Amino acid sequence: LIFTSGATESNNLALFGLARNFYQKTGSFGHIVTLKTEHKAVLEPLRELEKEGFKVSEVMPEKDGLISLEKLLKAIQSDTFLVSIMLGNNEIGVLQPLKKIYNICKLRNITLHTDAAQTLGYLPTKDFEEIAHMITLSSHKIYGPKGVGLLIIDKDIKLNPLLFGGGQEFGMRSGTIPLPLIVGFTKAIELAIQNQEKNYKKLI
Repeated sequence: LIFTSGATESNNLALFGLARNFYQKTGSFGHIVTLKTEHKAVLEPLRELEKEGFKVSEVMPEKDGLISLEKLLKAIQSDTFLVSIMLGNNEIGVLQPLKKIYNICKLRNITLHTDAAQTLGYLPTKDFEEIAHMITLSSHKIYGPKGVGLLIIDKDIKLNPLLFGGGQEFGMRSGTIPLPLIVGFTKAIELAIQNQEKNYKKLI
């Protein structure tokens, strides 16, 4: 668990951190796949990575907002190392088939990142390990304090940090941890999970 200042920083750390670590290890810029309808906090970092030399494919979703798994498979190249697809769209609310995407990525040794900030408190969290290798969450989306977010990553993932200093957060996000905000975020998560079933029924 890496605490950040919010979903934007979590997304940036996941994308820049993994991509630059990949280049550092392989000497190759490699290829990344995403959706054209991702949040700007994903699309803009990826477009910056393109300027650095990475290849990025933005897949157009179908008319219902969902990604075609066939299009995803066609977009994947021999040097694809990262896929970033949000779980729940922040504008139209569609839920992408993350488990299926995760299985596609896992079979090909591709890291899957998802911005799940919109779904915390509405979908079960017990299956997070089975939907992505890196997951972005945000406090204020569940009525917690602003200014704190979370990036959950698999233990074997190495990210090049964006911030350098005291080596907090496993060396991947230096800076004094904002304990009051984290306590508030933790309580918001607790309440969101308690109300999850009620929230889900209300939405459908």
